[in-house]
Amino acid sequence: MARLVHDRTEHWLTPSRRAEVDLPDDVVRELRGTTAPADPDAVRQALRVAWQLGRGYWMELATRHHVGVPEGLFAEMDDVL
Repeated sequence: MARLVHDRTEHWLTPSRRAEVDLPDDVVRELRGTTAPADPDAVRQALRVAWQLGRGYWMELATRHHVGVPEGLFAEMDDVL
């Protein structure tokens, strides 16, 4: 979704390929927060960051393309994470 939002889909089949070159520095920094070592607390935190970023990208793409978002799913994910 980060590539779609930033119109950087050249490496669509391997989205992590050259991400540090293709995407803005702040986006790469944010995406690093979605990774974690094999530690339950770190994984939970990475999932929270992934949802925050993904939710924001989803909303931006939905607005751009004039489509709705699944409010129920969003609320459920917000509650869980």
